[in-house]
Amino acid sequence: MEEGNLGFGIINTNDTRLVFLYAPNVTVTPQKIDKIHSVGVFSGWDYAIGEDKVELKLGETYLLGAYRESNGNSIRTYNLHDENEVKKMISDDKIVFLLKIKIEEK
Repeated sequence: MEEGNLGFGIINTNDTRLVFLYAPNVTVTPQKIDKIHSVGVFSGWDYAIGEDKVELKLGETYLLGAYRESNGNSIRTYNLHDENEVKKMISDDKIVFLLKIKIEEK
């Protein structure tokens, strides 16, 4: 069992964008992402979990959050607990990154 923060980050450096994951006892070097971040669009982070503790079950996949960029001059909200809403968000927005977790026993 590990305790600590788990997350996803984006680093903007001039014309380059790097993404990385972080977690206890995990080392991941930032990776360059092409074709991301357009000028003149709305972007946002959405969290699927709150501050309360969540018990994760083995073998289940959980959506933790999403980063997205809109297709136009507005951005709407979606219910990340509803699979159909998540599919609609992926369809509606220009770019969508989903941060998911699945616990497996070795």
